[in-house]
Amino acid sequence: GVYGKGVADGGAGEVDFESTPPLPLSAVAKGVRIAYKLLELQSSWEPAPSEWRIGVVTELNGERITLAETGGSSEQEEIEVSFDEMIDPRLISDVSSQQRHTHGPPPPPPP
Repeated sequence: GVYGKGVADGGAGEVDFESTPPLPLSAVAKGVRIAYKLLELQSSWEPAPSEWRIGVVTELNGERITLAETGGSSEQEEIEVSFDEMIDPRLISDVSSQQRHTHGPPPPPPP
């Protein structure tokens, strides 16, 4: 179906992170789930933005952020990055939205 695409299968490739709000450093807190890209070297040794990555903030030390990444596998991998290293970080869900589930109307489907 159109509505559950990318969420049900856990694949980050389908979700439109461009439509989620940009993440300021002030919004980074333990337990926040974020999407971001990192600069990676390609096979041609050219740096380029990675695919979207998803992680949950586990530690915060100034601008150093430790993330538990949930990749395609069920294993979690912890990485530490500086906020400046993140490309286009986006807020997926903050701590408060995970603790209280509001039963309002569902958000409108994307166009």
